[in-house]
Amino acid sequence: MYYIATMREGKQNKPPIGNNKIKDKDSLKNQKGFNKMKNTASTANVRFTIDFIKKTITGTTASYNKASKGSGPIYEELAAKMAAHPDFTLVKKEPKSNKARQVYKGMDIDFMRDYIKAKKDPAFEEKFEKVLTFAENSKKSKYPIAKKFFLKQYKDFKYDAAKVLVENYRVNNTQNGIVYFLNPFTRIVSSVNSHEAILLLNTISSIICSPHS
Repeated sequence: MYYIATMREGKQNKPPIGNNKIKDKDSLKNQKGFNKMKNTASTANVRFTIDFIKKTITGTTASYNKASKGSGPIYEELAAKMAAHPDFTLVKKEPKSNKARQVYKGMDIDFMRDYIKAKKDPAFEEKFEKVLTFAENSKKSKYPIAKKFFLKQYKDFKYDAAKVLVENYRVNNTQNGIVYFLNPFTRIVSSVNSHEAILLLNTISSIICSPHS
């Protein structure tokens, strides 16, 4: 009898399994609902930001478009902030733009060499030539390796300014009988001596300045 009574007491004291599952399921559902509401509230709070110093209410174009429907949480948030700050100005938030990527059209290895010479950087010039030799001996493409090494050295490199620097260097320097004549469209290379170069420059100048040209 004692054994049977104990078993009965054990059955009575043991919590029902089915009810626990229901309670756990309901608790989980409620928790998910709470988290969803919490996330929604957090998201809604950042739709429009207030700047008390500039007296502005800032939002994205998408947020303003959604608020313009005249209903919904985004509209209600904007309306509430406008009502609370009637003298504030509505401002559209500009999307973050990446820095304009430079295009190095025409920047070949010779250009980089002349830029280094124009900068009067013999130490780096020596290193640059060693990198080119290494790439050639390794049977790798020289240009991408040289370009990466070059831009790593000149971190503030501006291509437009560099083109002017290199053009001036080539015009003002005669090396191995090579004279560089440059214009905005192309580079003409002519193997002439200094006297012939002056005559050619005068000829080009007269053609450009001619009223019939």
